Amino acid sequence: MKKNIQVKDLENYNKNLKVLVIGGSGQVGTEIKNQKYKTNFEFFFPSSKELNLADQGSIKNFLNNDNFDYIINLGAYTDVNGAEKKRDISKSINHIGVEILSKEADTKNINLIHISTDYVFGETLRAPFHPNDNKSPVNFYGLTKSNGENAVLTNHKSGIIIRFSSVFSQYGTNFVKNMIKLLLTNPHVRVVSDQKISLTFAKDFSTNIVQIIDLYKKNINTNERIFHFCSPGFSTWYSVAKIIFSELEIILQRSLDTELIPIKLSEWKSDAKRSNDTRLYTDFDYYLKNDIKFSSWEDSVKLVVRKALPQILDEI
Repeated sequence: MKKNIQVKDLENYNKNLKVLVIGGSGQVGTEIKNQKYKTNFEFFFPSSKELNLADQGSIKNFLNNDNFDYIINLGAYTDVNGAEKKRDISKSINHIGVEILSKEADTKNINLIHISTDYVFGETLRAPFHPNDNKSPVNFYGLTKSNGENAVLTNHKSGIIIRFSSVFSQYGTNFVKNMIKLLLTNPHVRVVSDQKISLTFAKDFSTNIVQIIDLYKKNINTNERIFHFCSPGFSTWYSVAKIIFSELEIILQRSLDTELIPIKLSEWKSDAKRSNDTRLYTDFDYYLKNDIKFSSWEDSVKLVVRKALPQILDEI
């Protein structure tokens, strides 16, 4: 057990960490699976049938069957509009499940890295938001994620929270991939232009896993428990769409017939209320001091367009 590690075993122990990744089938989890880490970290990616955050017994049983050193919890119910209608499911995964997970991890002395979202904010008075700013979610998804954060901070003595914003990659479902398909199949595409956002390239997190775990170790005895992890610079959905539009024309070597139309957030129909500004302040100087590097979101969007386009062309 970890509590009984001898000093002579410490070096070898640190090189053989067992890391449980919950939600490994999503964008970030897939990026972690695809990385070739030059360490002896052993990663475990249970399916939702093996470890279901909506099932208290499933969480306890899985953690009882092995001794993990770290948990990276990427698992969440992320359908923002769906959360308004399926409140019980959203709450059971994003709040209650995280509460049970944090309690079990703390009892078993497992370090916990919990992933959260910019949706815990909503009011625009103080954006870009700093990690310890007061939260004010404006929809049910944001509320459940906010409550999940509170559960981690309350129930785990050293658990940390890392907030992402508008995650994108070549995998799963995200704005970049959806926009590629829309621009290739519709004569008119309307995109919100007045909503200020941050972006998180999924691969940036996966390539920095080792450094993030090192950062966790450094902060165990401090009060630094909430971090923002976003690409440098801010944007709007319309600005991102314009980059996708231009990159598609370059790759396809032709002009797109689609008209890209900017609209106001108030014109966009949605079951869930959205904020005009959920930008997250990310302390890049602090990350750089800890050897954590970020890529340009503009370059990353272009890369995702090139990586995702062949599959999307096969689908349409």
